[in-house]
Amino acid sequence: MNKIISMFVLLFASITVNAGILLDTGAPNYDSEQCVAQGCNGAEQWWAVSAFTASTDWTITGFEFFAVDTKSVGNANYQSTTWKIFEAQNTTGQIESNADLGAVTYEATIEASTSQYQINGILGDLDIISFLISNLDIKLSEGNYFLAQHHNFSQATNLTIAGTIIPSAFYNTDFAGNPSQVNFGIAQKIFGKVSSIPEPASIALFGMGLLGLGWSRKKKQSK
Repeated sequence: MNKIISMFVLLFASITVNAGILLDTGAPNYDSEQCVAQGCNGAEQWWAVSAFTASTDWTITGFEFFAVDTKSVGNANYQSTTWKIFEAQNTTGQIESNADLGAVTYEATIEASTSQYQINGILGDLDIISFLISNLDIKLSEGNYFLAQHHNFSQATNLTIAGTIIPSAFYNTDFAGNPSQVNFGIAQKIFGKVSSIPEPASIALFGMGLLGLGWSRKKKQSK
């Protein structure tokens, strides 16, 4: 009986918590030509905004962003990464102003762990910088969201979004009058866990089964 109860506890625990990568948009394979650092492409500050969906309640523990180092600036001048999560006002992936991004759910400026490597992209070899943010505890309800990112450097640099779908798909949160499609393919990963509580009816049936097994075993022992 104790073994059966132990199996039930382990099963319940495995259902309620699943840790790992919640969203992975794939490896970057080209330069989006839209800047995500200050002082580049004639803009003071560009933000990369991508859409994502929490299919159930999520607890996000970290992000990993990818950018193309078009000027070979490296990460020596890197200072911090600013990120924001917006509630999505619609699911079309089209926004005409900052208001369409919805309310800011979470935001912070954090120093990420950076690493550099090279990959073969559509237009040749790309120097990639990865920005990894860990140890977060962000609880999101089921729904649609936008994740915005910007990387802060001590001097002007030309760091651009590493994309996976359409190079021209971007949105700049600093210029509400310059709308474009939200990029669903910015190369990034979201880490965390999903809480999926079993339905009460399933738990009740499982409990009744345990009681039945316990009664049957007790009856056999009494004979």
